[in-house]
Amino acid sequence: MVFGTVFWDSPIQALQSSGGDPYQTEIILQELRVRGIIHQHESSSIPDCVEYRFASELFARVCYDSIPSRKRVTLHSDIANVLEKVGKGFISPLTLARHWELGGVFGNALDSLLEFSQESILCYSLNEASFTLEEIERILSKKQEESGNRRATRRQRYLFHKNKACLTRLQGE
Repeated sequence: MVFGTVFWDSPIQALQSSGGDPYQTEIILQELRVRGIIHQHESSSIPDCVEYRFASELFARVCYDSIPSRKRVTLHSDIANVLEKVGKGFISPLTLARHWELGGVFGNALDSLLEFSQESILCYSLNEASFTLEEIERILSKKQEESGNRRATRRQRYLFHKNKACLTRLQGE
């Protein structure tokens, strides 16, 4: 599954093409639960959504690998869009960044990671900030290789270096 091992009913329904039947999604999810393929969580990290988890990470991986790679890229981008709307404030910026990056939307991935690094620095979560800044650096170099347009990343590069300097200062305290 492109969402990952944890997913929600409402975002799946939002991904359906127009005219899709949300009731059909409920039936399929119920059938997967009965067969023990997925488990329903008692609570959900996104309000007003039902949260599920694959019973087997291996099964989830096989499902993911069975989707053609071009389709996966589109799905990751679509999922990031849906999660930003449906899960606003409840979905981790790291999760969004992962979907944006795998969906080929590097600018949005960087924005999500920059947001998370700033939050981490403000909360003095220096290990998280350091890890996130490494991810940003990796995506920035990847983005530059794939696109000759450096102007698009000027703001992102500035924020990256600002966060990196702040982290370095805090680590020295």
